[in-house]
Amino acid sequence: MSYAVKAVPVGALGFDCVINLNAVTAAKMAAAGMKYCVRYLGSLTAKEVSAITGAGMGVMAVCYSRAPGWAPSASVGAQDGAQMIAHAKAAGLLPGMTLWIDFEGPGGTAAEQMEYINAAADAVTAAGFIAGLYVGLSALTSAQLFSTHVHAYWKSLSNVPTPNCGFQQFQLYPSVTVGGLFVDLDVVQQDYAHRQPMMMVAA
Repeated sequence: MSYAVKAVPVGALGFDCVINLNAVTAAKMAAAGMKYCVRYLGSLTAKEVSAITGAGMGVMAVCYSRAPGWAPSASVGAQDGAQMIAHAKAAGLLPGMTLWIDFEGPGGTAAEQMEYINAAADAVTAAGFIAGLYVGLSALTSAQLFSTHVHAYWKSLSNVPTPNCGFQQFQLYPSVTVGGLFVDLDVVQQDYAHRQPMMMVAA
């Protein structure tokens, strides 16, 4: 199967989950109206990408979050970013699509948190992908979030600041069952700079 990268349409409904999809479950999610899927790097495989895109949905990817209270630093960010790229390449993901850094529950100072985000985002960007940030609870303000090296923001259910450019993706509400799978539902919009997330689709 050949692939392409394109913007997720404004208003598109998608989902993220920790469950590996196959042709049957992907078809059920597409039939339920899902336009894209966000899956976890390190778990996502090339076979699963084929199943998701074969069902007519797009694919984005996110890294696993660390345990609450973890210690952020530039070196940890560089390590996580390199791992994201290794997993993305193993799954056959194309440069140009959005890879999301799951940023939840960090310890440390705002400066250390920003150093982590920047190092991870720099690794993602250097490999030709778009660095996005899933915005969970942290010490960062709207301006600090906006000043990081990421180019897309995804709002969690937590009460978090809005980066100065706005969000490109929102988690809608607590996990629900759709198409027989327990998932989080998401929706896409343009941010204030008229940018949308980029997904991989069947060409």
